[in-house]
Amino acid sequence: MTSSETQEEGASEGGAVVSPARGRGALFAIIAVVLLVLVGRIVTSGSGALERGDAAHARGDHLGAAVAWREAVSWVLPLAAPWRGDAMDRLEALADERETAGDLPGAVMALSSLRSGILAGHGLWRPDQDRIAKVDARLAPMMATWESRDALRTGRSVGGDRASRVAFYEAHLHREVRPSRVMSLLTILGFLAWLGGMYRAANVVGPSRLKAFMVAASGLCAMLLGVALA
Repeated sequence: MTSSETQEEGASEGGAVVSPARGRGALFAIIAVVLLVLVGRIVTSGSGALERGDAAHARGDHLGAAVAWREAVSWVLPLAAPWRGDAMDRLEALADERETAGDLPGAVMALSSLRSGILAGHGLWRPDQDRIAKVDARLAPMMATWESRDALRTGRSVGGDRASRVAFYEAHLHREVRPSRVMSLLTILGFLAWLGGMYRAANVVGPSRLKAFMVAASGLCAMLLGVALA
């Protein structure tokens, strides 16, 4: 029996390593493809949303601009997302513009879009906390003023004085509404399990390969569950 026949026989008997170099190559290829697709999706979506917002604002469509800029803010790419800063600046400028024009609902809408866009991009990493605090400091008094004006217009009463209503909206804004860190962690662990399972499957044959595919499938399910519940 030749040495090659011995290797083939061993490989057929339950989980022998096929080729470490081949397995590493498959793993690197999977990681590269996933990262390229993910980064490409974030870049094109974020920059595209910024452009749609600019076009909507140029047409005088303030609501459409706020919605698109909010989407741009929500597409987070660590250390390389210039569209986020531009979109946040535009939303703050839109709030100033609408407030100066006496359009309080429009100003509240712009700041609320900025706030929700930042929160939508949060996971285990939660950037722009200072900016959220700045927005909340402006938003709570605006919401209290809007409520009092609407109450005066409709003839209804508002419980408490202005200071108490501002405090109410501050407490409302400070409630935890961001994605769950537990589910975010589950997403990351599921992703790693999927990659690990695929790497193992590329390195073994026989029953061990089936087990590796099961690990990869479980990781994929955990990742999707985390994304859905985060």
